[in-house]
Formats: sequence, C-alpha cells, structure tokens
Amino acid sequence: MRLKGKFTAKCPYFETESESMITCEGVVGQKTKSKFTERKEKDLFMKNNCEHYPNACPIARINDKKY
Repeated sequence: MRLKGKFTAKCPYFETESESMITCEGVVGQKTKSKFTERKEKDLFMKNNCEHYPNACPIARINDKKY
C-alpha cells in the first residue's frame, strides 16, 4: 500500500502521481504514463481504480495477464 497525496494506492502497478499524470508499471518493462486534462479527472480515476485492486483499469488488466 503506497500513500500518495490524499490517496492510498492499493493497485500493485501504481508507482507515482503528479498534478495531471499517473505513472504505473508498464507491460514491457517500462513505465506507462496516463495523462489527464484536469486534476479532478485524474483524482476520480485514482479513486475508482488505484485505490482498489482488483480494479477496472486497463493497465492493471494487461499487467495481470503478464503475471
């Protein structure tokens, strides 16, 4: 469990966040960055995905298949 800002990330693929971006473990050994136009859009995505695992995040579903 990683604490980032006001969120507690439970997704094992989550790495870090910034104002408008979430960085996660990538599929081919690199990092995957998801950019959002507004912070509230990113915060909502994190609340619905990063704070839960399993979740509906497409990056998490792809990484799940990798392991």
